[in-house]
Amino acid sequence: MEPVTLSFPANYPLCAPLLELRNDFSRSHPHINPGPEDHPPVPCVVEGSLTELLHASGLESVLNQISAWLDNAANETLIDSNQGWEPVRRDTLTHIISADAGILCEMADGQERPWFVACNYWYELDTDLPGIASHVHAVSRNLLRRLSGVEDVKTPKPWILLGAGSLGSHIAIGLGRMGDGPAVTVDNDYFSPHNAARHALLPDNAFRMGFLGNKAFALREALLCLAQNTEAVNAHVVDVLASPKLLKKAAPRNTWAVVNATASLAVRDALLEAAPSLRVPVIEAAIWGRGAAATLLVEGVDGNPNVGDMVAALYERARSDSALGNALLPKAASHAFVETGQGCRSSTMTMPDAVVAQFASAMSLVIADLQHDGLPLATGRTWIGLQQGIRVQWQQIVVQPSERIEIKDSPWTIRIGTDAHQAILEDIGRFPSVETGGVLMGRISEATRTFYVTGIVPAPDSSVRRADCFVLETKGLKRAVERYSEETAGTLYCLGTWHSHRNASGPSALDRQTAEVLKDWRIAPSVMLIHHPLGYQASITESIQQ
Repeated sequence: MEPVTLSFPANYPLCAPLLELRNDFSRSHPHINPGPEDHPPVPCVVEGSLTELLHASGLESVLNQISAWLDNAANETLIDSNQGWEPVRRDTLTHIISADAGILCEMADGQERPWFVACNYWYELDTDLPGIASHVHAVSRNLLRRLSGVEDVKTPKPWILLGAGSLGSHIAIGLGRMGDGPAVTVDNDYFSPHNAARHALLPDNAFRMGFLGNKAFALREALLCLAQNTEAVNAHVVDVLASPKLLKKAAPRNTWAVVNATASLAVRDALLEAAPSLRVPVIEAAIWGRGAAATLLVEGVDGNPNVGDMVAALYERARSDSALGNALLPKAASHAFVETGQGCRSSTMTMPDAVVAQFASAMSLVIADLQHDGLPLATGRTWIGLQQGIRVQWQQIVVQPSERIEIKDSPWTIRIGTDAHQAILEDIGRFPSVETGGVLMGRISEATRTFYVTGIVPAPDSSVRRADCFVLETKGLKRAVERYSEETAGTLYCLGTWHSHRNASGPSALDRQTAEVLKDWRIAPSVMLIHHPLGYQASITESIQQ
């Protein structure tokens, strides 16, 4: 027989009773909570909260746990021998030492010598319990990873964050809480009072009278609280990408990936232009249409497809997907000028912070998975999230590499997306014994001198198709091109013409004459593309050279 005392508190049954054994009960047993010797021993009968067990299964379950504990104590089976040593639970103590257990364990090398380790110590003044203190882990990457259920690694893959604004800060803090924040953050903007409405960082007391400071430095301070060192670069992203010295500092050789969260078209083009010297895959995160949608674009390891290809393919997809089109290409402007002070305005998307956090949390999980499983090798990946009420519906799309064509004696390059390439082959297949052709649709990057071909407008049936030539009929063609462009709110437009040759040969005088048909339709550079049995060949109009 073993007497057990249950002391029921005044707020029982909201709180469980306190358990006490007889005063002379042996304290050598495992699973006895620490306490003063002049107090009765308190057994640890459940792994967790006794109050939660009471609410889950009732008082009978508590009594059964006490009985089972006493049986195991009598049989000396409180600890499974196969499991090994178990520390005494100390999470009820009011004196706490916070230290990195990993560092302490490394000191246990079998040699006797003094060690001095800085620790944090807390204690409760209003208590009659002596100080016999408990240990809690200090904040560390390993602790954050363990609590996040992420595989622990000694050397995390460093990644670079461009843009420490609302979306970028949420991604950085989200991954930082998983023990893998950015190694470098680049942003030259300052945290203004209105940023507090939609940002992962919170203004401190001093901020109430002014500015918190540079966003990159503010994010660095926040990540320091998560035991992670992040280098902050206070410079414009475009300037960093254009400077070999700054680029080497911002993106060292061991960089895993660059995450662009700036929502800047200039930064996207600057990344594409810097790709040969950067040699790091780019991940682009963006929110569209005031929170109607979000996209995460992940380049292939070899840069094909790149973000330029994937953005162009995204617009092409929006042309046939009404839900995506409404989100990416809204009839009303997504950005608006919001008053942020007397005479001060900010061009931004108005949306709650919860929407940004909702998208950013999913993006953080995808990036974490890519770090664990590896970036795509031969293809790109596009994640599209569409807001549907209070939830987001995500879909993943595999983006195939583009056909890359250099234009002779020109700095321009043509990149033909998979859908456009397939459409050209299908049109040629319908007219195998004659030449055929049509109009190229897509986008142009003036900064990188690149044509992104996403689709085609077929030639009218009245066009001339013969074994030795192709003449494009223009009647009704202009309206078809305009309609194609209108379906994408002008994001895709006419790039020039294409036609097939049955033999491997360059453009004829008639071909050049046909290409001139579209000259009056465009003010931007035009391209003439030829497909022959050996592949593609391209030439440019004089308007590009001028």
